[in-house]
Amino acid sequence: MRCHHIRGEDRAYVSFSGKRRYLGVFGSDEAKLRYDDLIAAWLKNGRRLPDADPLDAPDAGLTITELCVRYFVHAEATFVVRATGKPSTHVGNVKLALRTLRRQYGPLLANDFPLACLVAIQDELVIDGLARNTVKGRINIIRAMFKWAANRDLVEPAVAGGLSVFQHLDDRTDTPKWTKKQPVPDADFDAVLPHLSPVVRAMVQLQRESGMRSGEVCWLTPGQVDTRGAVWVYSPTHHKMIHKGKPRHIRLSPRAQNILRPWMDRAAEANCFSAAESAAWHRQRRTLRRKTDRRHGNRAGVGLKKNPRHAPRLFFDWASYAASVRAACDKAGVTRWSPNHLRHTFASSFEAAAGLKLTSEQLGHSETRTTTSFYVEDSQRRADELDAVLAKIA
Repeated sequence: MRCHHIRGEDRAYVSFSGKRRYLGVFGSDEAKLRYDDLIAAWLKNGRRLPDADPLDAPDAGLTITELCVRYFVHAEATFVVRATGKPSTHVGNVKLALRTLRRQYGPLLANDFPLACLVAIQDELVIDGLARNTVKGRINIIRAMFKWAANRDLVEPAVAGGLSVFQHLDDRTDTPKWTKKQPVPDADFDAVLPHLSPVVRAMVQLQRESGMRSGEVCWLTPGQVDTRGAVWVYSPTHHKMIHKGKPRHIRLSPRAQNILRPWMDRAAEANCFSAAESAAWHRQRRTLRRKTDRRHGNRAGVGLKKNPRHAPRLFFDWASYAASVRAACDKAGVTRWSPNHLRHTFASSFEAAAGLKLTSEQLGHSETRTTTSFYVEDSQRRADELDAVLAKIA
């Protein structure tokens, strides 16, 4: 069995029947010893892995690097998008947080990690220029890792308990605060549309008219849309809050229905918006723009691989959807915006007409304060209401 190296993460692993077993830092003495132990257990069990993985046993001498590797494997298996089966964006945040921790305190024993080290990590993140909320999120990931390890007897409970009293940055510090995303200007939105494929163009128009999340646009299928009433209702089977058992119902206005209707002519379980259709449109467009005479050069489609490693899929995910929009912004020469900005565009216009409560419900928020904190400017509306009341009193 060969020991493999993940160069980007400097991790070592060995594969048994397609299942990876991570060993630690590639080339380290700890990784070599764990490799020998795992191979010995595999041979002793008749060239089959035992039910109990020897690498999962409690280890009082666990280093920070080894703990990070185990927690990252746990995060990849736990934080998964159910619709695609792939790791969620939180896994990327975990990776960034643990990278800072490993860089400073990798060789340190996990049981010897004091609160002062966590404060030092926070100071480094501030020096790197990260926003206050970003710093808080990464610190919480490190604290969550030690809490997870304490529940599995990988570190002493006192270590995780000591980190629980950590004090985050407050408003009195000079650390920049996270800024609220702004709606997409109409001029920028209209300038980008000609550079999008018909598939992605319909996606951004639908998201702008309905306020749904990017993932909800990507996973939309005809079978999830109730078209019986004057207002259609889209009830996604996969959404952000499904792990909390909360339902999601997105109402589609007549304008949103007109955008979606041409894409409903497919199977009930098929995605309305296909990345393969978008890629085919771009290929056709390049063919029409070619300057070489058709009687010369390669014929259309000759250069395509029969079995490409990364073939266009039958659906978009949030990353490929956002990448398509960013590329169109660059071609149009406008400031880059992401599909999620369209939720802010919808929220600002819909709140002025329907009010805060209905806007919060359409966006899928459990509380209106989430809407006012991230999507609509509540302070100006309250100031206008106060002015109106004072004017009546006068």
